[in-house]
Amino acid sequence: MWKENLYQPFEILVTERTVFLSGVHQHSFFELGYVLSGTGCLTAFGEDVSYRPGTLFLIHPETTHRYNVETVSRFVFLRFTRQAIADYLGSAAEPFLTMPGDSRPVSVSGEDARRIRALFLLIWREKENPGMYSGELLLQWSVSALLIVARNLAASVLPAAGTPPSERIAWLLPYIQRHIGQPKRLTTEALCETFHFSRHYLGRYFRRHFQENLARYIARCRMRAVENELANTASSIKEIAWKYGFSDASHLTKAFRHHAGKTPLQFRKEYLSRLQDRQADGQGHDSQYGGKENRA
Repeated sequence: MWKENLYQPFEILVTERTVFLSGVHQHSFFELGYVLSGTGCLTAFGEDVSYRPGTLFLIHPETTHRYNVETVSRFVFLRFTRQAIADYLGSAAEPFLTMPGDSRPVSVSGEDARRIRALFLLIWREKENPGMYSGELLLQWSVSALLIVARNLAASVLPAAGTPPSERIAWLLPYIQRHIGQPKRLTTEALCETFHFSRHYLGRYFRRHFQENLARYIARCRMRAVENELANTASSIKEIAWKYGFSDASHLTKAFRHHAGKTPLQFRKEYLSRLQDRQADGQGHDSQYGGKENRA
């Protein structure tokens, strides 16, 4: 597996593919990928997720992934660093574009879906046939696309104004999962302010609704996110500790040992060993029955 780096804060890549030769790899940057045409799937976090025209994937740094093309596919990739978000989009969009994600496509619907497609078509055509002020236009269109994505990500984790309390509580779990690396957003005080609950009501209602203590649920979510990082990225323990709000690697190690009964490094070593055993078993099976083409 190899890792791709970005040598500038922001980059646009347009490509038409019948196959991706890169195979399984990681990035040191964020990548928003839009499918203009074609079909296939993205493999990440141990799942294969199909894509078609209009599908959007937001890949976070250090995420192990690969694209598998089924029919000729056109992609527009917006590649950017955390600093680029601050420079071009501002602090309001940063939490939503950088919050921990998974392999599911970004959901953009209605008029925003049409706006996104129009913007990515403009980007494709300008990259194919650049003219005067191409750089400026491409940057403006890209920033607009990213802001629309941030707006839809925000809408997916926050209830609309006036939502009844009995319905508002259902938004709490995805919000916690999205912000699991931002502990200041997950304090009781911050959650009460965000969801307009009283402190007493939130704790009592959460326990009644989900049969679990709120603080314990947040801690379990954080440990699951750490497990996912250990299994699917090459990030150091220090990097993972920083990403998920631990003061340092030793505090993460202590918390993880309490959670899993082993250190993060032991967990990673055991996971990789099991993965290699499964891959070896699969190769033996393929050899016995003639194998199967694996398209990158």
